[in-house]
Amino acid sequence: RREEARVSRDRLTIDDIRAAGGGARGAHAWFKLRGLDFRKFLREGMSIEEARALDDGHANKILDRKAARS
Repeated sequence: RREEARVSRDRLTIDDIRAAGGGARGAHAWFKLRGLDFRKFLREGMSIEEARALDDGHANKILDRKAARS
């Protein structure tokens, strides 16, 4: 359990998207539009650095909410 908590703090996950009010269907469409691998994201998450580098308003909103919860 501790390992899972550490990983989710260091990576953006589908749980973070849900906590920000998003859902899997919308996230899948967002990933597809940007040519990103949604299945890989579901398995591994995305590094905070990679998500910030996207410079995307939706991603930044999710990251900001994630930071506020930490």
